[in-house]
Amino acid sequence: KLFMYNGAWFVLAWCELVCDFRYFKLCRIKEITALEKTFVINSYYKEQDYLDDFGMKKQGEWIEVKLRFIGKASSYAKDYVYGKDQVVVECPDSSTIIKVKMQHRESLVKFVLGFAGECFVLKPSWLQKEVEEAAKKLLKKKQKAVS
Repeated sequence: KLFMYNGAWFVLAWCELVCDFRYFKLCRIKEITALEKTFVINSYYKEQDYLDDFGMKKQGEWIEVKLRFIGKASSYAKDYVYGKDQVVVECPDSSTIIKVKMQHRESLVKFVLGFAGECFVLKPSWLQKEVEEAAKKLLKKKQKAVS
Protein backbone atom coordinates (compact mmCIF):
# COMPACT_ATOMS: atom_id res chain seq x y z
CA LYS A 1 0.00 0.00 0.00
CA LEU A 2 1.41 3.37 -1.03
CA PHE A 3 0.32 6.29 1.18
CA MET A 4 1.29 9.78 2.31
CA TYR A 5 1.92 10.55 5.98
CA ASN A 6 3.00 13.96 7.31
CA GLY A 7 3.89 15.09 3.79
CA ALA A 8 6.10 12.10 2.95
CA TRP A 9 5.41 9.00 0.85
CA PHE A 10 5.53 5.57 2.50
CA VAL A 11 4.80 2.03 1.47
CA LEU A 12 3.25 -0.55 3.77
CA ALA A 13 4.85 -3.84 2.79
CA TRP A 14 5.93 -7.25 4.05
CA CYS A 15 9.42 -7.23 5.57
CA GLU A 16 11.21 -10.52 5.14
CA LEU A 17 13.75 -9.61 7.85
CA VAL A 18 11.13 -9.48 10.62
CA CYS A 19 8.40 -11.58 8.99
CA ASP A 20 5.78 -8.89 9.49
CA PHE A 21 4.40 -5.78 7.79
CA ARG A 22 6.44 -2.59 8.17
CA TYR A 23 6.34 1.01 6.98
CA PHE A 24 9.07 2.05 4.54
CA LYS A 25 9.70 5.72 3.73
CA LEU A 26 10.18 5.96 -0.03
CA CYS A 27 12.97 8.55 0.08
CA ARG A 28 15.04 6.14 2.20
CA ILE A 29 14.80 3.26 -0.26
CA LYS A 30 18.14 3.16 -2.07
CA GLU A 31 17.44 0.41 -4.56
CA ILE A 32 14.49 -1.55 -5.90
CA THR A 33 14.88 -4.79 -7.81
CA ALA A 34 12.01 -6.40 -9.69
CA LEU A 35 11.89 -10.13 -8.95
CA GLU A 36 10.11 -12.88 -10.76
CA LYS A 37 8.99 -14.21 -7.39
CA THR A 38 5.30 -13.59 -6.68
CA PHE A 39 3.58 -13.14 -3.37
CA VAL A 40 0.13 -13.98 -2.11
CA ILE A 41 -1.69 -11.66 0.27
CA ASN A 42 -2.02 -13.33 3.65
CA SER A 43 -5.59 -14.15 4.61
CA TYR A 44 -5.12 -12.43 7.99
CA TYR A 45 -3.91 -9.14 6.44
CA LYS A 46 -6.22 -6.20 7.11
CA GLU A 47 -5.12 -2.76 6.00
CA GLN A 48 -7.02 -1.16 8.89
CA ASP A 49 -4.66 -2.95 11.32
CA TYR A 50 -1.84 -0.77 9.98
CA LEU A 51 -3.45 2.40 8.62
CA ASP A 52 -6.24 4.64 9.82
CA ASP A 53 -7.52 8.11 8.94
CA PHE A 54 -4.43 9.64 10.55
CA GLY A 55 -1.82 7.48 8.84
CA MET A 56 0.27 4.83 10.49
CA LYS A 57 -1.39 3.07 13.42
CA LYS A 58 1.61 1.35 14.96
CA GLN A 59 3.56 4.44 15.90
CA GLY A 60 3.23 4.06 19.64
CA GLU A 61 0.72 5.35 22.13
CA TRP A 62 -1.52 8.34 21.51
CA ILE A 63 -0.24 11.31 23.52
CA GLU A 64 -2.52 14.19 24.48
CA VAL A 65 -0.74 17.39 23.51
CA LYS A 66 -1.78 21.01 24.03
CA LEU A 67 0.15 23.64 22.06
CA ARG A 68 -0.02 27.44 21.78
CA PHE A 69 0.93 28.95 18.43
CA ILE A 70 1.84 32.62 18.05
CA GLY A 71 2.91 34.90 15.20
CA LYS A 72 2.64 33.56 11.66
CA ALA A 73 2.31 30.00 12.97
CA SER A 74 -0.92 31.00 14.69
CA SER A 75 -2.58 31.67 11.37
CA TYR A 76 -1.44 28.60 9.44
CA ALA A 77 -1.14 25.90 12.15
CA LYS A 78 -4.92 25.71 12.45
CA ASP A 79 -5.19 24.67 8.78
CA TYR A 80 -3.63 21.24 9.36
CA VAL A 81 -4.70 18.06 11.10
CA TYR A 82 -1.89 16.82 13.34
CA GLY A 83 -3.59 13.82 14.89
CA LYS A 84 -6.73 12.49 16.49
CA ASP A 85 -9.50 14.40 18.30
CA GLN A 86 -8.01 17.76 17.31
CA VAL A 87 -9.62 20.89 18.76
CA VAL A 88 -8.57 24.37 17.60
CA VAL A 89 -9.20 27.44 19.77
CA GLU A 90 -8.54 30.91 18.36
CA CYS A 91 -7.64 33.21 21.26
CA PRO A 92 -8.39 36.94 21.65
CA ASP A 93 -4.62 37.68 21.70
CA SER A 94 -4.34 36.26 18.13
CA SER A 95 -2.68 33.08 19.30
CA THR A 96 -4.09 29.65 18.52
CA ILE A 97 -4.32 26.73 20.94
CA ILE A 98 -4.48 23.24 19.51
CA LYS A 99 -5.39 20.23 21.63
CA VAL A 100 -4.69 16.97 19.82
CA LYS A 101 -3.67 13.36 20.33
CA MET A 102 -0.41 12.65 18.50
CA GLN A 103 1.87 9.66 18.11
CA HIS A 104 5.58 9.03 17.91
CA ARG A 105 6.96 10.57 21.09
CA GLU A 106 10.45 10.93 19.59
CA SER A 107 9.15 13.24 16.84
CA LEU A 108 7.20 15.61 19.09
CA VAL A 109 10.22 17.69 20.16
CA LYS A 110 11.30 18.14 16.54
CA PHE A 111 7.73 19.01 15.60
CA VAL A 112 7.57 21.81 18.20
CA LEU A 113 11.06 23.14 17.41
CA GLY A 114 10.15 23.16 13.71
CA PHE A 115 7.96 26.20 14.37
CA ALA A 116 11.06 28.25 15.25
CA GLY A 117 9.87 29.72 18.54
CA GLU A 118 6.25 30.21 17.51
CA CYS A 119 4.96 27.05 19.20
CA PHE A 120 4.87 26.51 22.96
CA VAL A 121 3.97 23.31 24.77
CA LEU A 122 1.23 23.71 27.37
CA LYS A 123 0.86 19.96 28.02
CA PRO A 124 2.34 17.42 28.74
CA SER A 125 5.02 18.65 31.13
CA TRP A 126 7.60 16.05 30.00
CA LEU A 127 7.38 17.49 26.47
CA GLN A 128 7.86 21.04 27.82
CA LYS A 129 11.07 19.90 29.55
CA GLU A 130 12.38 18.01 26.50
CA VAL A 131 11.76 20.99 24.20
CA GLU A 132 13.52 23.30 26.68
CA GLU A 133 16.52 20.94 26.93
CA ALA A 134 16.75 20.61 23.14
CA ALA A 135 16.60 24.42 22.74
CA LYS A 136 19.42 24.84 25.30
CA LYS A 137 21.56 22.32 23.39
CA LEU A 138 20.95 24.25 20.17
CA LEU A 139 22.06 27.50 21.82
CA LYS A 140 25.23 25.88 23.19
CA LYS A 141 26.09 24.49 19.75
CA LYS A 142 25.51 27.91 18.19
CA GLN A 143 27.73 29.60 20.79
CA LYS A 144 30.53 27.09 20.14
CA ALA A 145 30.23 27.52 16.37
CA VAL A 146 30.41 31.32 16.64
CA SER A 147 33.37 31.44 19.06
